[in-house]
Amino acid sequence: MTGTAQQCITSVPEGTKYIAIQKTAGTHAMYLDEIAILDAARFPISATLGTLCGEEKYVTSFYTHYCAFQLPEGSRAYTLSVDDASLVFHLVGAEGSVIPRSTGVIVVSDKLPGESTPTKELILTPLLTTTVEAHPGNVLQGSDHPILVVDGKLNGNAKSGYVLGKDSNGVFGFYWLNAGHESWIPGRKAYYLK
Repeated sequence: MTGTAQQCITSVPEGTKYIAIQKTAGTHAMYLDEIAILDAARFPISATLGTLCGEEKYVTSFYTHYCAFQLPEGSRAYTLSVDDASLVFHLVGAEGSVIPRSTGVIVVSDKLPGESTPTKELILTPLLTTTVEAHPGNVLQGSDHPILVVDGKLNGNAKSGYVLGKDSNGVFGFYWLNAGHESWIPGRKAYYLK
């Protein structure tokens, strides 16, 4: 296929039943790789309660290439780099800050007094027309679609995949996906390769 890929973002009024896509005059063909429908007002993600840096927090990983997102109240987002054998978290921003599109992040929300549920819904705000530069050195990757993992390798990649998870003591970390098993990394979750 020749030509350039383009992203077109448009708003569709609530209740619309049909959308027509018209081919541009003079072109021979038009290909649609993907259509995503996002709620322009809210985008919920689920964070899990556990221990991060010695404190109880709600934590999740997140990735999407569709658009940038604004962080909700009481949350922070971090990218990840590798320094020798250590993982280093870099603050992208706190509530109200923007997560660039195509950027894997760890989203952290404080556990408020009285909160004890095992998960917490965080509402990200899609910013369909906002462009923000990605953070250099971030090793977190992702996909909007589930990724097959076989023997700890992603889609035939020679490197091993590591995903955010909790150990038996409820401590968050990045864990290698078990060798010898076939599993999936859910869509819109960040991972890194080593």
